Amino acid sequence: MSDDSATPSGFDIFEGIDVSDAQGTIDWNAVANSGITFAYAKATDGKDPHASFPTNWAGAGAAGIPRGAYHYFYPVPMGSDHLQRQVDVFLAQMGSLADNDLPPMVDVEQSLPLRNRSGDVIFAAMAPQDIAASLTYWLEQVAEGCGRQPIIYTYPAYWRSMLADNTSFHAFHLWIAQYGNPPSPGSAERPPLGHAPTIPGGWAAYSIWQYAVLSGLPGISTYVDRDSIILPSGTAIGDFLNGSPPGGPS
Repeated sequence: MSDDSATPSGFDIFEGIDVSDAQGTIDWNAVANSGITFAYAKATDGKDPHASFPTNWAGAGAAGIPRGAYHYFYPVPMGSDHLQRQVDVFLAQMGSLADNDLPPMVDVEQSLPLRNRSGDVIFAAMAPQDIAASLTYWLEQVAEGCGRQPIIYTYPAYWRSMLADNTSFHAFHLWIAQYGNPPSPGSAERPPLGHAPTIPGGWAAYSIWQYAVLSGLPGISTYVDRDSIILPSGTAIGDFLNGSPPGGPS
Protein backbone atom coordinates (compact mmCIF):
# COMPACT_ATOMS: atom_id res chain seq x y z
CA MET A 1 0.00 0.00 0.00
CA SER A 2 1.38 3.40 -0.91
CA ASP A 3 1.99 5.95 1.83
CA ASP A 4 0.69 8.78 -0.33
CA SER A 5 -0.38 11.84 1.64
CA ALA A 6 -2.77 12.77 -1.19
CA THR A 7 -4.81 9.61 -0.73
CA PRO A 8 -8.41 10.61 0.05
CA SER A 9 -9.75 9.68 3.45
CA GLY A 10 -11.13 6.16 3.56
CA PHE A 11 -9.14 4.92 0.56
CA ASP A 12 -5.80 3.22 -0.01
CA ILE A 13 -3.55 3.32 -3.07
CA PHE A 14 -1.92 0.01 -3.99
CA GLU A 15 1.14 0.25 -6.22
CA GLY A 16 1.93 -2.53 -8.69
CA ILE A 17 4.08 -3.44 -11.68
CA ASP A 18 3.79 -5.57 -14.79
CA VAL A 19 6.92 -7.27 -16.10
CA SER A 20 8.21 -9.28 -19.04
CA ASP A 21 11.51 -10.49 -20.50
CA ALA A 22 12.42 -6.81 -20.91
CA GLN A 23 13.10 -6.43 -17.18
CA GLY A 24 15.77 -9.14 -17.09
CA THR A 25 16.60 -10.71 -13.74
CA ILE A 26 14.43 -9.31 -10.95
CA ASP A 27 15.19 -9.30 -7.22
CA TRP A 28 11.66 -9.93 -6.05
CA ASN A 29 12.45 -9.53 -2.35
CA ALA A 30 13.78 -6.04 -3.06
CA VAL A 31 10.65 -5.29 -5.08
CA ALA A 32 8.46 -6.41 -2.18
CA ASN A 33 10.45 -4.32 0.30
CA SER A 34 10.01 -1.25 -1.93
CA GLY A 35 6.27 -1.21 -1.26
CA ILE A 36 5.00 -2.90 -4.43
CA THR A 37 1.84 -4.77 -3.47
CA PHE A 38 0.88 -6.60 -6.67
CA ALA A 39 2.64 -7.77 -9.82
CA TYR A 40 1.69 -9.24 -13.18
CA ALA A 41 4.13 -11.26 -15.27
CA LYS A 42 3.88 -11.90 -19.00
CA ALA A 43 3.16 -15.59 -19.51
CA THR A 44 2.53 -15.82 -23.24
CA ASP A 45 2.89 -13.82 -26.44
CA GLY A 46 0.35 -15.05 -28.93
CA LYS A 47 0.79 -18.81 -29.17
CA ASP A 48 4.28 -18.77 -27.63
CA PRO A 49 5.29 -19.08 -23.97
CA HIS A 50 7.28 -16.20 -22.49
CA ALA A 51 10.70 -17.32 -21.26
CA SER A 52 10.90 -15.23 -18.07
CA PHE A 53 7.48 -16.20 -16.74
CA PRO A 54 8.33 -19.27 -14.63
CA THR A 55 11.10 -17.40 -12.81
CA ASN A 56 9.05 -14.24 -12.29
CA TRP A 57 5.97 -16.19 -11.21
CA ALA A 58 7.93 -18.16 -8.64
CA GLY A 59 9.90 -15.12 -7.48
CA ALA A 60 6.86 -12.92 -6.89
CA GLY A 61 5.14 -15.73 -5.03
CA ALA A 62 8.15 -16.45 -2.82
CA ALA A 63 8.41 -12.74 -1.97
CA GLY A 64 4.77 -12.69 -0.87
CA ILE A 65 3.60 -10.34 -3.63
CA PRO A 66 0.08 -11.05 -4.94
CA ARG A 67 0.73 -12.16 -8.51
CA GLY A 68 -1.11 -12.49 -11.78
CA ALA A 69 -0.27 -13.81 -15.24
CA TYR A 70 -0.96 -11.98 -18.48
CA HIS A 71 -1.26 -12.86 -22.15
CA TYR A 72 -0.38 -10.67 -25.12
CA PHE A 73 -3.32 -11.14 -27.48
CA TYR A 74 -3.10 -11.33 -31.27
CA PRO A 75 -6.43 -10.77 -33.04
CA VAL A 76 -6.91 -13.72 -35.38
CA PRO A 77 -10.06 -15.16 -36.97
CA MET A 78 -12.52 -17.30 -35.06
CA GLY A 79 -11.96 -20.99 -35.64
CA SER A 80 -8.27 -20.59 -36.37
CA ASP A 81 -5.70 -22.90 -34.84
CA HIS A 82 -3.73 -19.85 -33.74
CA LEU A 83 -6.61 -18.56 -31.61
CA GLN A 84 -7.09 -21.91 -29.89
CA ARG A 85 -3.36 -22.16 -29.23
CA GLN A 86 -3.44 -18.71 -27.61
CA VAL A 87 -5.90 -20.19 -25.12
CA ASP A 88 -4.22 -23.54 -24.61
CA VAL A 89 -0.64 -22.32 -24.29
CA PHE A 90 -1.62 -19.58 -21.84
CA LEU A 91 -3.53 -21.96 -19.58
CA ALA A 92 -0.67 -24.46 -19.64
CA GLN A 93 1.95 -21.81 -18.93
CA MET A 94 -0.01 -20.21 -16.07
CA GLY A 95 -0.97 -23.51 -14.47
CA SER A 96 -3.36 -23.88 -11.56
CA LEU A 97 -4.01 -20.76 -9.50
CA ALA A 98 -3.73 -20.63 -5.74
CA ASP A 99 -6.46 -18.92 -3.74
CA ASN A 100 -4.32 -15.80 -3.27
CA ASP A 101 -3.30 -15.51 -6.93
CA LEU A 102 -4.87 -12.72 -8.96
CA PRO A 103 -7.06 -13.33 -12.01
CA PRO A 104 -5.35 -13.44 -15.42
CA MET A 105 -5.12 -10.42 -17.67
CA VAL A 106 -5.25 -10.16 -21.46
CA ASP A 107 -3.22 -7.39 -23.08
CA VAL A 108 -5.27 -6.05 -26.00
CA GLU A 109 -3.18 -3.60 -28.02
CA GLN A 110 -1.86 -5.36 -31.14
CA SER A 111 -2.62 -3.31 -34.26
CA LEU A 112 -3.39 -4.90 -37.62
CA PRO A 113 -2.22 -5.66 -40.22
CA LEU A 114 1.00 -6.96 -38.71
CA ARG A 115 3.95 -7.39 -41.07
CA ASN A 116 7.34 -9.03 -40.69
CA ARG A 117 10.61 -7.27 -41.50
CA SER A 118 10.25 -8.23 -45.14
CA GLY A 119 6.89 -6.51 -45.33
CA ASP A 120 4.89 -9.70 -45.60
CA VAL A 121 1.55 -9.70 -43.79
CA ILE A 122 1.58 -12.05 -40.79
CA PHE A 123 -1.82 -11.10 -39.43
CA ALA A 124 -4.33 -9.47 -41.75
CA ALA A 125 -6.63 -6.60 -40.86
CA MET A 126 -9.91 -7.60 -39.21
CA ALA A 127 -13.23 -5.86 -38.75
CA PRO A 128 -13.90 -4.58 -35.22
CA GLN A 129 -16.72 -7.06 -34.67
CA ASP A 130 -14.42 -9.93 -35.65
CA ILE A 131 -11.73 -8.79 -33.22
CA ALA A 132 -14.40 -8.59 -30.52
CA ALA A 133 -15.56 -12.12 -31.33
CA SER A 134 -12.07 -13.61 -31.11
CA LEU A 135 -11.36 -11.71 -27.88
CA THR A 136 -14.64 -12.95 -26.40
CA TYR A 137 -13.67 -16.50 -27.28
CA TRP A 138 -10.31 -16.17 -25.54
CA LEU A 139 -11.89 -14.62 -22.45
CA GLU A 140 -14.58 -17.28 -22.17
CA GLN A 141 -12.23 -20.20 -22.76
CA VAL A 142 -9.65 -18.96 -20.26
CA ALA A 143 -12.32 -18.23 -17.64
CA GLU A 144 -13.65 -21.75 -18.05
CA GLY A 145 -10.16 -23.22 -17.93
CA CYS A 146 -8.91 -21.49 -14.78
CA GLY A 147 -12.08 -20.59 -12.91
CA ARG A 148 -11.33 -16.85 -12.88
CA GLN A 149 -12.69 -14.07 -15.08
CA PRO A 150 -9.82 -12.34 -16.88
CA ILE A 151 -9.08 -8.62 -16.77
CA ILE A 152 -8.87 -6.62 -20.02
CA TYR A 153 -5.86 -4.34 -20.49
CA THR A 154 -5.97 -1.78 -23.28
CA TYR A 155 -5.51 1.89 -24.04
CA PRO A 156 -8.28 4.29 -25.14
CA ALA A 157 -7.15 5.04 -28.71
CA TYR A 158 -6.70 1.36 -29.52
CA TRP A 159 -10.09 0.33 -28.16
CA ARG A 160 -11.81 3.10 -30.06
CA SER A 161 -10.10 2.45 -33.38
CA MET A 162 -9.59 -1.32 -33.51
CA LEU A 163 -12.76 -2.35 -31.67
CA ALA A 164 -14.93 0.63 -32.66
CA ASP A 165 -15.32 1.52 -28.95
CA ASN A 166 -17.15 -1.76 -28.35
CA THR A 167 -19.37 -1.53 -25.26
CA SER A 168 -20.07 -5.22 -24.66
CA PHE A 169 -17.15 -5.96 -22.31
CA HIS A 170 -18.16 -3.93 -19.26
CA ALA A 171 -18.62 -7.12 -17.20
CA PHE A 172 -14.81 -7.45 -17.18
CA HIS A 173 -12.46 -5.39 -15.05
CA LEU A 174 -10.67 -2.71 -17.09
CA TRP A 175 -6.93 -2.14 -16.76
CA ILE A 176 -6.37 1.11 -18.60
CA ALA A 177 -3.02 2.27 -19.95
CA GLN A 178 -2.74 6.03 -20.18
CA TYR A 179 0.23 7.93 -18.89
CA GLY A 180 -0.40 10.99 -16.74
CA ASN A 181 0.49 14.49 -17.82
CA PRO A 182 2.63 14.55 -15.76
CA PRO A 183 4.23 12.07 -15.72
CA SER A 184 5.78 11.17 -19.02
CA PRO A 185 7.74 7.93 -19.38
CA GLY A 186 10.77 8.13 -17.12
CA SER A 187 9.32 10.78 -14.83
CA ALA A 188 9.78 10.15 -11.12
CA GLU A 189 6.39 11.63 -10.31
CA ARG A 190 3.13 9.83 -9.84
CA PRO A 191 0.14 11.52 -11.52
CA PRO A 192 -2.08 13.43 -9.13
CA LEU A 193 -5.25 11.71 -8.02
CA GLY A 194 -7.30 14.39 -9.71
CA HIS A 195 -5.94 13.37 -13.12
CA ALA A 196 -8.01 10.38 -14.17
CA PRO A 197 -7.49 8.34 -17.33
CA THR A 198 -9.93 8.30 -20.22
CA ILE A 199 -12.40 5.40 -20.04
CA PRO A 200 -13.41 3.82 -23.39
CA GLY A 201 -15.98 1.24 -24.35
CA GLY A 202 -18.83 1.86 -21.96
CA TRP A 203 -16.98 0.90 -18.80
CA ALA A 204 -18.20 2.83 -15.77
CA ALA A 205 -14.70 3.08 -14.30
CA TYR A 206 -11.24 1.60 -14.49
CA SER A 207 -10.02 -0.99 -12.00
CA ILE A 208 -6.25 -0.71 -12.58
CA TRP A 209 -4.38 2.23 -14.08
CA GLN A 210 -1.02 1.83 -15.80
CA TYR A 211 0.05 5.41 -15.27
CA ALA A 212 3.76 5.53 -16.15
CA VAL A 213 6.97 3.79 -17.13
CA LEU A 214 9.57 4.54 -14.46
CA SER A 215 13.10 3.59 -13.54
CA GLY A 216 14.67 3.35 -10.12
CA LEU A 217 12.51 0.64 -8.55
CA PRO A 218 14.64 -1.45 -6.17
CA GLY A 219 15.19 -4.94 -7.55
CA ILE A 220 14.72 -3.96 -11.22
CA SER A 221 17.54 -2.42 -13.25
CA THR A 222 15.37 -1.26 -16.16
CA TYR A 223 12.32 0.87 -16.70
CA VAL A 224 9.15 -0.91 -15.64
CA ASP A 225 5.42 -0.30 -16.09
CA ARG A 226 3.84 1.17 -12.97
CA ASP A 227 0.23 0.52 -12.04
CA SER A 228 -2.13 1.54 -9.28
CA ILE A 229 -5.41 0.50 -7.73
CA ILE A 230 -7.40 2.80 -5.45
CA LEU A 231 -9.69 0.90 -3.09
CA PRO A 232 -11.77 1.62 -0.01
CA SER A 233 -9.66 1.05 3.09
CA GLY A 234 -9.73 -2.56 4.22
CA THR A 235 -10.45 -3.97 0.75
CA ALA A 236 -8.08 -6.71 -0.43
CA ILE A 237 -6.79 -6.52 -4.00
CA GLY A 238 -7.73 -10.12 -4.71
CA ASP A 239 -11.26 -9.70 -3.39
CA PHE A 240 -11.72 -6.65 -5.60
CA LEU A 241 -10.31 -8.12 -8.83
CA ASN A 242 -12.10 -11.44 -8.39
CA GLY A 243 -15.41 -9.65 -7.85
CA SER A 244 -17.58 -7.55 -10.13
CA PRO A 245 -15.96 -4.49 -11.75
CA PRO A 246 -16.94 -1.01 -10.59
CA GLY A 247 -20.33 -0.18 -12.01
CA GLY A 248 -20.54 -3.60 -13.65
CA PRO A 249 -23.19 -6.27 -13.23
CA SER A 250 -23.48 -7.78 -9.79
